[in-house]
Amino acid sequence: MPCLTDLDRAPAIGLLHAGVLHNQVAAIFGVIPSTISKLKAKFHLTGDVRDRPRSGCPKKTTPLEDRFLTLSALRNRRRLSTQTIRNRLHAANLRSHWAARRSDMTASHHQACLRWCRQHLHWNLNMWRNVMLHQHSSSSQNIS
Repeated sequence: MPCLTDLDRAPAIGLLHAGVLHNQVAAIFGVIPSTISKLKAKFHLTGDVRDRPRSGCPKKTTPLEDRFLTLSALRNRRRLSTQTIRNRLHAANLRSHWAARRSDMTASHHQACLRWCRQHLHWNLNMWRNVMLHQHSSSSQNIS
């Protein structure tokens, strides 16, 4: 059976408010009576007949299929779509790589960094350009 279009929802609520029975309204619009009941409940709850926003694309797999896909992806990564594998592994909290943790700075590293920052605090743009040009020219000479 077809579902109610956006244009048919408001007149259906109007007919219900006019006292027409659910079954008759359903027959007029060519839908099953439960569709009209759900529409009426939605209207009383939200005061609107439009669809509520959804969180995204609905899942097309069951939890059992998700589990199978996750295990299959871990065994053989070439038989499934890479996007499906990525989605299921992400849902299973399996990541393709782990973020590297940077080692903490020692007190001497911290002091050296602070000293360098203080030495270069008052540099102007031209001074920084010389450093950039010098580094760029020396790296291009090493390549050739």
